[in-house]
Amino acid sequence: MRPLRQFRLTLTLALVAYGCAAFAQDARVPLGLSGQAGIAAVQTPTYLGSPNRVTVPALDLSLSYRTRDWGHVDLDGRSGLSWSAEAGPFWGGVLLNVDPGRKERRPSGSYPVPGDARLKGMGEIRSSAQVGAMAGYGPIGILVLKSVGSRGSEGAQWSLLARHAVPVGDRLSLSVDGSVTWADRRQMQAYFGVSPTQSAASGFTVFTPKAGLEKADLSLGADYKITGPWSLNANIGVTRLLGDARRSPIVSRPTAVTAGVGVAYRF
Repeated sequence: MRPLRQFRLTLTLALVAYGCAAFAQDARVPLGLSGQAGIAAVQTPTYLGSPNRVTVPALDLSLSYRTRDWGHVDLDGRSGLSWSAEAGPFWGGVLLNVDPGRKERRPSGSYPVPGDARLKGMGEIRSSAQVGAMAGYGPIGILVLKSVGSRGSEGAQWSLLARHAVPVGDRLSLSVDGSVTWADRRQMQAYFGVSPTQSAASGFTVFTPKAGLEKADLSLGADYKITGPWSLNANIGVTRLLGDARRSPIVSRPTAVTAGVGVAYRF
């Protein structure tokens, strides 16, 4: 998944997917320090469930330090800071990330927080730190994320992940990624619930979702090597809200599509 970092950044902002650095590692990553700098144009819903869309630039700077025996440490805007390691087909690790939250106005800037004016009266979900753990076997993995502190949702999510990568010639490589996410009651209430106070201020019907399946994600990515360290990237991802998340009164479109194209330089 390394070729798709800049798009995963925006998918995260759109609440379509969460980072998983170990799951994203490429066996071709060299020992020692390496990285990537890139820029992309991405079109995404203003928040998950929104009928409105926005096109934004997505900047990416990522660093990775890989050791022979002690795994690798990664730092980027998509998955935050993580450590992970492999033992044959088994892999696992831990991470520290940021949940950007959500605003009651339209996003703006190169790192937009999800939000829309149609959410006026719903209040702001403040950004918060997330801690996580991940483990898997080959192309299948599990990711657990928990919002910490009292700033944000204070919720937790469990995701089942799968990936299949297909090299097509010397320059082109394709990848397919899928996930299904379960969320606890706090996470569902923060992002899809409507309290009586919020209902009075926004006009949305009172809604109290239960813990359960939140969403399913599927994405297709392509990476084309132009010359030397330069490459072109493209990604399209689809998210389908499930269960009570899909039935939330703030959700106008339960299926969200995010697409992006960009250029990256690896070093």
